[in-house]
Amino acid sequence: MDRLGLAGARKPLVSRSLPNVTRLMADMIEDHWPAFRAALAQPDQPAPVFLALEAIVRQEVGARLFTLMSFDSPAGLSRRIHSSHPREYPVSGTKPLSVGLWSRTVVEEHRTFVANTIETIAEVFPDSELIASLGCGSVVNLPVVFGGGDRRGQRS
Repeated sequence: MDRLGLAGARKPLVSRSLPNVTRLMADMIEDHWPAFRAALAQPDQPAPVFLALEAIVRQEVGARLFTLMSFDSPAGLSRRIHSSHPREYPVSGTKPLSVGLWSRTVVEEHRTFVANTIETIAEVFPDSELIASLGCGSVVNLPVVFGGGDRRGQRS
C-alpha cells in the first residue's frame, strides 16, 4: 500500500522532494472523520485521539509501528507520548534529542522525513535492528507543529 506515493526511494527524502504529504494525511483523516470526531469527544484526552490516528494510519498506510513524540527544542529533550508497541517503545520519561539529519529535518525544519530501506533507517536510527524485527522496512516521520511558525524553540 503506497497511498502517500513514497515507495521506491533509496535515500532519505524530505518534504521538498515529496508530494504534499500533509494534505494527503488530512485527506485520510477526512475519510475517517466520523470516527475521528467521536475520538475527539471522548474523555481522558489525548489517548483516544492518538488511538484514532493510529487506526487511520494502520488502515490507510499499513503502518506496523506507530509512535508519537513531543520535542522541547530549547531543553534538547524528546518524549514518546504514544506507542503502538509499548513494550519495545515505552511511553515514559524524556531523553536527549539526538542531533543529525533526522532532527534537523523533522524537529528544526518541520519537514517530513522518509526512509524506504532498513539500511537508510540505520543511518538515522540507532535502533534499526529493533525496527526491522517488528517487520518495518520503511519510515515516514510527519511533524505536527503547535504554537506557530517560529521554528526556534517551538514544541513539535
